[in-house]
Amino acid sequence: MKCAICVNSRIETDAARDISYCTSCGLVIEESTIVSDVQFAQDTKGSSILQGQYVSTGDTKKLVSGKFITTNHITTIRGIAKSIGEALGIGESQINSAMRWYNLSLQFNFTKGRKTQVLLAACLYITCREEETPHMLVDFAYILRINVFKIGSIFLKLIRLLNITMPLVDPSLFVPRFCSKLNLNNQNVGKTALRLIARMDRDWIVIGRKPAGICGAAILISSRIHGTERTVEEVANVVKVCEATINKRLMELKETATANLSISEFNTIWLEKEEDPPIVKLRGKILNESFCNRIGHNEPNTADTVTNTPKIPTASNQNSLLSMNISEKDISNEKTKEWPSDSDESYIATPSSLPTPSQALLSTADTSAETYNYNNEYESDLSDCGIEVENDLLLSKEEVKEKERIWNVMYGDFLIERKKKEVKERKKEKKEKKKEKEREKIPLQDAVESAVKTKNLSSRINYAAIKNLFQQ
Repeated sequence: MKCAICVNSRIETDAARDISYCTSCGLVIEESTIVSDVQFAQDTKGSSILQGQYVSTGDTKKLVSGKFITTNHITTIRGIAKSIGEALGIGESQINSAMRWYNLSLQFNFTKGRKTQVLLAACLYITCREEETPHMLVDFAYILRINVFKIGSIFLKLIRLLNITMPLVDPSLFVPRFCSKLNLNNQNVGKTALRLIARMDRDWIVIGRKPAGICGAAILISSRIHGTERTVEEVANVVKVCEATINKRLMELKETATANLSISEFNTIWLEKEEDPPIVKLRGKILNESFCNRIGHNEPNTADTVTNTPKIPTASNQNSLLSMNISEKDISNEKTKEWPSDSDESYIATPSSLPTPSQALLSTADTSAETYNYNNEYESDLSDCGIEVENDLLLSKEEVKEKERIWNVMYGDFLIERKKKEVKERKKEKKEKKKEKEREKIPLQDAVESAVKTKNLSSRINYAAIKNLFQQ
C-alpha cells in the first residue's frame, strides 16, 4: 500500500487508535479498520468456539434489538403493506407514512408475537385517521379476513405505546363513498345528507357514536326527500351496521326540533337553538319520574283540595333546578305538608333520630303542645276535604288484597330466599347448641384427673397388676 500524496510505502498501523497513516507526510489512510482475523473462545465445557459471524459482501444489514433485519425482509413487509393499500385505494404517500409507524414499532419490539398483516393494517389505519381519508377499521378486517376487534386491539395498544393523539372521525367524509355504493348519483342527496349531519352534530347526536350509523341515517332521510328511496336493509349493508342502529339514530333525530320542520324550511332555515346533551336529558327524565312517583300521577277532582302545587320539572326548566341545587326531598316535603300520610318518610322514626331518655324528658312539654296543635290542624283539614277525599285516600278491602297479591308476585322470589335463609340459620343455631352441650358434659374434676394421669406406653400391659405386685 502506498500513500496517495507522497507515493511513499512507509505506512504504519496504530492498533490503539485503530488507524493507518503515512510516516513521511502524516496522511491518515485508514481508520476504524476491521480486523479480519479469526478468533476462538472456550465455552463452559472447554471446547473452542468460533467468535463472530460471516457477512456476505453484497448484503447490507442493520441491527435492531439484537437481531439482524435484512433489507430483503423490509422489502417484503413493504410489499404486504402495498398490497393492502392497493385493495383499499390508499396512495403511495400514505403507505410510506405507515411504514414509518411500522419502523417505530419495530424499535420498541412491538412486532414480537403479532402478525405482520394485522400490525400493518393498524399502521395504515393510523395514517388514514391522520390524513382524514374515508376508510374504516372494518374495511381492513374485510380485506384481511380477520376479526375487526383484533386490529382494533393492536391499534389501541400502538397509539398508547407511541403516544399518538388521534383526531375524531368526521362522518361527512364517508357520505360520497356510501352514496356512490348506493347508486345515488344525484348530488343533492349528498348535500342534504351533509346538512343533516351538521344539524345532528349541533344537537349532540354525532359525539360518542359510530360515524357509519350517523351517515346511514342521514343518507336514508336524504334519499327519501329527493325521491330515490333506499330501504334500511340496503343502507345497513353498505355502511356495515345493523338496522337497529340506524333506527335508533332516526329516533334520536325525531326528538329534536329539526324533525318538526318541513323540507323547504329545512333547506332555508338554520335553527340557532341547540338541543341539550344526552346526559342532561337523562337526568331530567329521571328527575321527572322520581318526582311523579312521590306526588302521584292522579290530580284531585276539586280545585280546592290542593293549593300551591309545585311545577313538575321538564327538560326545558331542569337546568334551573340543577343550578339552584333543589333536591327531590325538598320538593316532596312541600307537597306532603298539605297531605300527610302514613307512608310519609318524614313521620317515620329511625333509631338514629330517636332522642335519649334525658332529652325526651326535657322536650316532653314542648313537643306535647306542638303535636296537639298539629293533630287539631290535621283533623280540621280532613273535615274540610269531605267524604269523597277520604274515600280516595283510604283503600278498600278488595284493593288491599289486590295490592298484597301484586306485591307477592313481584317479590315472591325474595320471600322464598329469605325463608330459606331463616331455615339455614336455625339449623346452624341447633348445631352450635349441640356442641355447647357436649362440651359441658365433662365435669371439671374428671378433666383434672385425666390430665394428671400418665399416658400408658402400651395397651397390652396391665399396669394396675404391676402396681399391686410391688405393693405385696
